Amino acid sequence: MSVILSRASEFDVQNSFWNGGETMLLWTENRESALFFADVISIAKGKPDFFVIGGAEMYRVFGDLFNKIYLTEVLTGDALHREPGDAIFDYKIDNRKWQTIQTEYIPAGPKDDFPSRYSVLERKTKSVRYIETKDYYTEQQSKKLWLDQQLELFDEAMATKSNSPISVSYQYQLFEDDSQKY
Repeated sequence: MSVILSRASEFDVQNSFWNGGETMLLWTENRESALFFADVISIAKGKPDFFVIGGAEMYRVFGDLFNKIYLTEVLTGDALHREPGDAIFDYKIDNRKWQTIQTEYIPAGPKDDFPSRYSVLERKTKSVRYIETKDYYTEQQSKKLWLDQQLELFDEAMATKSNSPISVSYQYQLFEDDSQKY
């Protein structure tokens, strides 16, 4: 299951969460929607962790929540050696806040120009998301209204074969609306 955070959607109803195929994709427009669906899916599947993958932009958006970083570095021997199109992760890791718990050096293979290093870093003081229990309380009528709205949204997406991400209004007060930030 992949929850995709994107400004521009490639949403395809046939290859989506709603159809439950071999590859399931759920497109979202903002951090809060992505976290909401990742939480629901990880709880439903009994998984204690979920992963954020991507580049510097994803680290900027979600970095305050990370407790572990799986980092792969290509060791060019020259910090200025960059090819057009190279991905750059220029975030400076503060070793006062992070500790390296695993490092593995991988020599260049027959199709590689450079060796690489794979590291796992763990935050020394864990970041925790939480919400107050009172924010989960919802009256029965508003639950039914919210479910009806979600079913209508899904029916519309199926009928129009829209290429835009699904934006969900939440029945719960999970986060402040930061959708304009990203």
